[in-house]
Amino acid sequence: ATIASSAPAWNDAAGRNITGNKAAYDMLSVPRECSNLSKLAADVPALPRIFSHGREVETNQLPMHRIASTGAAISDVELDLVFEDGTTRHVMGGVSPLLDEAGNARGSVGVLLDVTERRKLEQQVSDAGRRLRGILESINHLVVSVDGNWKVTYVNRHAATAARMRVEQMVGRELWEVFPQLKG
Repeated sequence: ATIASSAPAWNDAAGRNITGNKAAYDMLSVPRECSNLSKLAADVPALPRIFSHGREVETNQLPMHRIASTGAAISDVELDLVFEDGTTRHVMGGVSPLLDEAGNARGSVGVLLDVTERRKLEQQVSDAGRRLRGILESINHLVVSVDGNWKVTYVNRHAATAARMRVEQMVGRELWEVFPQLKG
C-alpha cells in the first residue's frame, strides 16, 4: 500500500482537531466538507464505533487522542471500525508525535491501513486448513507429510496409532525415526 491509499491524519497537541487525506475521509465514511475528524468535535457527523479486541475503545484511549496525553509513539494498532449500517472495517497502523524545536509534542501524525480484505483472506485460508485437516483425519489410511529434509510436518491419527506414538511426538522428527521399517 502507498501513503496515498492509506489514511494519514494529523492532529493538534490536544487531539481535538484531526484532519486527514481523502483516504481517511473515505475510510471513516465522512464527507470531505467535515473539517474535523476528532470524536471530541461537536460538528462531526456520526463516526464509526471503534473496537479493539472486541471491546469498544473510549475516545480518550484512541491512538490520536492517547498520544496527545503521553507524547509517545504508538505502533501496531489494530482496530475494528463498526458503522451504523453494521459493516465493519479492520484497520491497522500507528501514530507518532510531531515535536517542536524544544522536543515538546505539538501534534501527531497517524496512519491507518484498511486490512479488511486481508482479514477475509486470512479467514478463508484458516477455514480451508480446518476443512483439510478434517478430511485428512477422517481418512482410514495413514497420512504423513514431510518437508524437503524428510522431517514430518503432519500425521493423521491413524499414522500416529500405527507408529504407536502421539502426533506431537512425530512432528519435527525424520520420517525414518518415526517409521524405521521404511528405511532401505
